[in-house]
Order: sequence, then structure tokens, then C-alpha cells
Amino acid sequence: MREIFRRPLADITFISIPEHFNTSAYDAVVEAGSNENGLIQSWQIRRFFSVARLAYGLNSCQGFGLTEPGSCDIEEGPHYAMFIDYNRDYMDLLIADMTEFFFVVEGKERLGNLGAQRLDGLSGEAVDEYRDEVRHAIQAFVKRSFPEPDDSGLAFLRAVVISGEAPRPAFSNVHDAIINTLPNHKIYDSIDPLFVGAVGAAQWAKLHVLRPELLKDFDPIDILAFGDAEHDEL
Repeated sequence: MREIFRRPLADITFISIPEHFNTSAYDAVVEAGSNENGLIQSWQIRRFFSVARLAYGLNSCQGFGLTEPGSCDIEEGPHYAMFIDYNRDYMDLLIADMTEFFFVVEGKERLGNLGAQRLDGLSGEAVDEYRDEVRHAIQAFVKRSFPEPDDSGLAFLRAVVISGEAPRPAFSNVHDAIINTLPNHKIYDSIDPLFVGAVGAAQWAKLHVLRPELLKDFDPIDILAFGDAEHDEL
């Protein structure tokens, strides 16, 4: 009789949760990730955008593009980043204020009518109209996030990060919208948008290995909101 050997369950040290998961889905993922090798703690869980920023090192002066001596105090901030997650069925927009270990959502919006599938079968003027919709939606979101015409908050917008599962050619619509809306801000898109979340999650897992004592020293009060998209401490 052939014996069947089962591999031991992996010791999971980090879980990344999709941004749109509700409480029930969130809890189900955490339960599935817990095993006899150890329970998942709140500081080991992050939502998508909280780890996506790590794909580009947006937790350091160098990542923020502030490399001159004395030009960056990460803890003082503010250090804003705008995230655009572009998919076939929807587009997510989010702005967060960040320090090295904290990620606080300042505003977010899901645009269910601007997914890339709208482009299927379109041509000519219809494509131009869709591109205009994308541009106006991003402009409106930025204006709501920084409502004053001379709002100095835009001076602290360090990055615009692009991710998503939309077909690669469709991302030209997002690029054009950003250039029109935020012409003086850096677009982070060198990583394939499909893998931004995975790369960021890998960076967070690496941090667990390299600096475990630091991550486990958070005060319990500080980690009550870990995983909460409205106040996601990193």
C-alpha cells in the first residue's frame, strides 16, 4: 500500500487582505491563515494599499525622494501618497498619510463605472469620452482631498502609485489622467501593476524576518486598528 505523506503546514507570518473585503471575509482569511504553528496577530495583517507602498519603499526618506541631508523627518510629515488601483471591473482611488510604520487613510473612493472593461468594443470618440471620464474622476478626487486652490497639502504628495489587473495598454488612460491632474508629481509604475501588492507583501514579510523585535514591540493600544483601512498602522 502506498503511503501518502502530507507536508507540514507553513508557519504563516504575514497576511495581506484585499482592500474591498468586508469584516466577514477579513475574518475568514485570518482564520484560514492560523494553524498549529502559531496564531496570526493583528500586527501581522495588512490591507492591500498598506503593503503596496512598500513595493516602492515608501517608508523611508529615500523612498519619498527626500535624500538631501536634513530634508526629511519621516515621523513629522505629512507624507502623502495617492494610489490608483485600476482593474477591469472598477477603479479604486486612495490617499494616505504615511510615516515609517503608520499608514493613515485620508480619503478613498471606488469607481465601479470606470473599470477597463468599458473599453471592450469601443473605438474612436467613445474611447476619448471614456478617457475624459477617467481624467475628470481623478481630478475630482484630488480636489476633494485637497479642496483649497492653494492647499499646501499637495506639496507633501510624494508619490502616485499605480496598480491593478487591467490590461496593460489600458493603463495609458490612467497615466494621461495623472499627468493632466498632477503634472509635477512622480508616478510610480516601474513594477508590473499586477504584482505591486505581491512585491509589497514580500517586503513586509522580509521586514518581519529582519526586524522582528521592532514589530512586536508595538503597544496593544497602537495596534487596535491594524488592518483597518481607515487607520492602518504599518
